[in-house]
Amino acid sequence: MKITKFSLTASFMFFSFMAFSKTTSQASVKSVAPKSVEGYLLIQKQLAADSFEGVVPAASQITKNEKGELSLAAAKLSKSKNIEEAREKFKKVSDLLIVGTSEKERMGAKVAFCPMAQAQWLQLGDTLKNPYYGSSMLECGRFESKSPSQK
Repeated sequence: MKITKFSLTASFMFFSFMAFSKTTSQASVKSVAPKSVEGYLLIQKQLAADSFEGVVPAASQITKNEKGELSLAAAKLSKSKNIEEAREKFKKVSDLLIVGTSEKERMGAKVAFCPMAQAQWLQLGDTLKNPYYGSSMLECGRFESKSPSQK
């Protein structure tokens, strides 16, 4: 009985923390500059094409254009030494950018989700171009019908 109470308490605390963390992230990104969205979309396209070229400068530009958590996440992405590291750091930038933009601010980009990477991203076009796996699983995932802020 004591173990069950402990498990329930631990679970409640974990999910409360997760809810608080998500709320904090959503609140910390108010609006995203159009140049940041453009840079982000360039990064997504390059990673999907298995290319690291242009990723660091585009992430650096997002860092300069933004404040708070998004700027910090983009700064970490801009310090990536290779494509694998960039793909991993792209997840946080994606989460923050998706939450911090409206459909209009996304310049026609759609929200996509990869169940293998457990991560979302924004992309233009109607054919999935997965930035987390590139050519090895280019079309892995699905387009989301609603943005996370609307769920």
